[in-house]
Amino acid sequence: MNKVTVVSYTQPSEFLTEHGIKDIKDIICFCARVSNPGNQLNTETSEKLLKYLLRNKHISPFEMANICLEIETTRDIARQVLRHRSMNFQEFCLSGDTDIYFAIPNKIREGKYKPKITYKLKDLYEKWTYGAKPIIGKNNVEIRIPMKERIQKMLIKCYDEKEKKLTTTTIKDIFYTGKKEIFKITLSDGKEIKTTKEHKFLTKDGFFPLEEVVGLEVVRNNRVIATMTKKNQVAVNGILNYHDKNWLEEKKMESLFPGGGLKYLEEKYEINYHTLRKWMKKHELQYTREENSTIIGDVWNKGKFGYKNKPHSEETRLKMRESAKKGPESNLWRGGGSSGDVRKAFDTVRALTYKREKQFKCERCTSSTKLNIHHKIPVSVDPSKINDVDNWELLCLNCHVEHHKLQRDPGWQAMSIRARKNNAYITKFVDIKHIEYLGEEDTYDIEVNHTSHNYVANGIIVHNSQRYADPTKELEFFTREARLQDIKNRQNSIVTEDEQLQKEWDEKQKEVIEKSKEVYTWAISKGIAKEQARAVLPEGNTKSRMYVNGSIRSWIHYLEARLDPTTQKEHRELAQLVLHEIARIFPLIFTVIKSE
Repeated sequence: MNKVTVVSYTQPSEFLTEHGIKDIKDIICFCARVSNPGNQLNTETSEKLLKYLLRNKHISPFEMANICLEIETTRDIARQVLRHRSMNFQEFCLSGDTDIYFAIPNKIREGKYKPKITYKLKDLYEKWTYGAKPIIGKNNVEIRIPMKERIQKMLIKCYDEKEKKLTTTTIKDIFYTGKKEIFKITLSDGKEIKTTKEHKFLTKDGFFPLEEVVGLEVVRNNRVIATMTKKNQVAVNGILNYHDKNWLEEKKMESLFPGGGLKYLEEKYEINYHTLRKWMKKHELQYTREENSTIIGDVWNKGKFGYKNKPHSEETRLKMRESAKKGPESNLWRGGGSSGDVRKAFDTVRALTYKREKQFKCERCTSSTKLNIHHKIPVSVDPSKINDVDNWELLCLNCHVEHHKLQRDPGWQAMSIRARKNNAYITKFVDIKHIEYLGEEDTYDIEVNHTSHNYVANGIIVHNSQRYADPTKELEFFTREARLQDIKNRQNSIVTEDEQLQKEWDEKQKEVIEKSKEVYTWAISKGIAKEQARAVLPEGNTKSRMYVNGSIRSWIHYLEARLDPTTQKEHRELAQLVLHEIARIFPLIFTVIKSE
């Protein structure tokens, strides 16, 4: 029923690491010795010092190190955890005027390429929650067209932490998070974003809250002043992988083996050979003679002398051009292309009729998405076949691309579709130049359907929200143990060995769960907002997930309170999991907290 996982914890900076500060234990000792600078870098007695501090309840230095946990439990226990206000609970928020980046189908029109489209976060929330802008219908009644399903199908841009590249996913939820203090950060490339100090940004070391990324200090006198105490970089909406010199240099080294080289990179990463060659030249990464010899091996004329190639005369060059094979006769032929005038002759009305006849389904896989008219005999070969229905085949995009990949009738379409389809974008890190306090504003956030839990906002990669308050993920439920009321102590319960009672109790809980699921599903189908529909879900049986970030001092206080025998059994079991998860990072926790 309960699950606890470490998400992140305080780690030493590069400067401290270079001076021997290795882990969270050393960081606490470094801060505890603030009045003794000459001994701050002493790590040999770290454990001894921490044990002394814990035994004598000098725990203020333990505020200097944080651990963030992901906790899965039931809603009623989650509410009890929330009462520990010394810890921070996930409230990742952005201002309403933030641009959210979506990917759109790649299209090349008049030589222009548009890989994204943006919407304001506030507008997205209103469309998601209420629908499109109201229009006045009959009897002056406002009508809003629902937009939620449409937005759910849109592809929001996010960063895949496993694959190390930008990709797309879909939106799970958009919500209003109230009025909060907002800070504006400005990057060296001109990008800006307004956010709360708790919102996480992608750095070279992973995702961290803004206040940790910049070492935020806020002075509150007559006016609030925000300052940065450390320089850092955050990841922004990426660039094509081969545009990045470091990426290309790494792949070049990967290709240095017999038979490797550009051909290997072209096949593995599906990037055009000539594109790779062009960008290697731009980055001054061309293969040296030694590297080429590694890839190609010994050349045929190595060590041969006594001959010399003379430059061709213009007359010879002309004869060579005239005798060269052209068009379909050439071994380099890829099907050619058709002129714009020929393509304009395509009968779109007849094509629509043809699609209706085929019931808008791919003739190979029966898919009904992204349908294309495929010409069996390419238009480049016979332009007269452009509107010949017998020459048509209705294919989805995947089948169309696969057809050309197998080179049944290779053409420029296959190369252009494949090139755009396999473009991989990677992150780019940019310096944070300035931070400014803006006061309180309405804030919003998004939850996405991706294991990396992030999205692109104002061109910057930010962490998404996963509010504990959304307990309906996959509608998971648990049944609870049948314990009897302690007559002497109303705050206590007693385990029963009555198996028949436990069986009946399980059945009654399942009845409530099934009924609540039925009512919840009905409410959603009728357009009732999720936050209202959740009211019917049983708190003690419904799974909930939350992120909790606290200092080690806060976690000690939490564990002392929740491992007490008077605490509800389910919460004590959760606290035991929290204790052992924290002990993985900070084993000295057992000095003050004893495990059952």
